[in-house]
Amino acid sequence: MSRLRRTLLASLLLAACADDVGDAGSETQTTAATTATTTASTTGGGTATTGDGTSGSETSSGSSASGAATTDATSTSSDTTDDTTSTTGFTPTVGDGVFLYTGAGGDNYDTDAAAVEALYAGAGVKVTRSETIAGDITADHGCLVLLNPSQALPAAVGDAAQALLDGGGRVVFQTEHSGYGGHDVANALLADLGATIRSVEESESGWPELTLTPAPPLTDGVSELAPFYVARVDLGAGGAPIATIQGSDWVVIGRESVGHGEVVIVGDGSMFGYSLDDADNRAFILNFAER
Repeated sequence: MSRLRRTLLASLLLAACADDVGDAGSETQTTAATTATTTASTTGGGTATTGDGTSGSETSSGSSASGAATTDATSTSSDTTDDTTSTTGFTPTVGDGVFLYTGAGGDNYDTDAAAVEALYAGAGVKVTRSETIAGDITADHGCLVLLNPSQALPAAVGDAAQALLDGGGRVVFQTEHSGYGGHDVANALLADLGATIRSVEESESGWPELTLTPAPPLTDGVSELAPFYVARVDLGAGGAPIATIQGSDWVVIGRESVGHGEVVIVGDGSMFGYSLDDADNRAFILNFAER
């Protein structure tokens, strides 16, 4: 072989080797790139997955924590509601009937206890009319009406009144105008019960028109009351008006919360007697049995 041909052949061989090396390098680079991509993808994906997983786990954990917090909050709220429901308000422990007390010189002048008794009985309300009180009356009665007593009250009356207020009941003092009202008797018991409201020995006649102040349940279904001769009620520090003479501050009927119950003063006897059927007097007196 001539020198020229050997030189040419050597050049071709070198070129071929260079191509092989280049191909190998390309393959290596491709493999490296692929490996890098795969690694990056796998690692990145793994990290992303781990991140997602972690994030998901944290979110889930967070959700769980949030759920637990919500549950706890709900549970706490529920417990609070239950506790609140069970501890707020007062459940009366007295009966539903009305006790009409006619002793100590009561049931006089314009008052007609028998007519009031018939009113309650006709409405299906348990009613007792008596000149005496013996023992506990709260099991059957939620209201004690003192029909204008004019003499010192027995201790049993005060005890019954106190027991009714302690049990969420009502004590009604019916008084009269001027010197007919037994004001001192009523006011002595009111003071013993812790009330500040008082009956005043004054009078206003002439069928005065009254302005009513809503006082449920006493004024439920009542739009007008018709008294005759009336006394005045001093509301004291804790009383509230139910009925005042129109255009004035003369209170004829007032109430005051005492303990778990309330006391009421009605400064007119005719509403419990010959005026019982006038206006909404019957509805008002029937409401004494309501709570």
